[in-house]
Amino acid sequence: MLSRQIERWWRDLHNRFEKYFKRQLNMLLEQGFYDQHNQTDRDLLAFVFIPVIQKEIDIFYKCTWNTHRIRQQKDAQMPKGIPDHVFHFPENYGHEQCGKPRANTVC
Repeated sequence: MLSRQIERWWRDLHNRFEKYFKRQLNMLLEQGFYDQHNQTDRDLLAFVFIPVIQKEIDIFYKCTWNTHRIRQQKDAQMPKGIPDHVFHFPENYGHEQCGKPRANTVC
């Protein structure tokens, strides 16, 4: 079951914004604004894009992935429900709080 969840996460991540960033990077390459063999270009691109990509990933998992509903599954060890709700109110699902509080969400 866990492998299906991971595959679903990667598929959703790819469909939501990986294609967008690949298009942007290909456009820079095709228009001559980026030389993949030039270390300065590579460093500048990483400096600009890595924080942007990280923010998009954070928004994806906090606002999309952790707020979708998980169905009840036969013989599953995980509770059904919305991941953020399960995390914040574990007693409603027959569990107890054992984790650290998370930082403020961006949603």
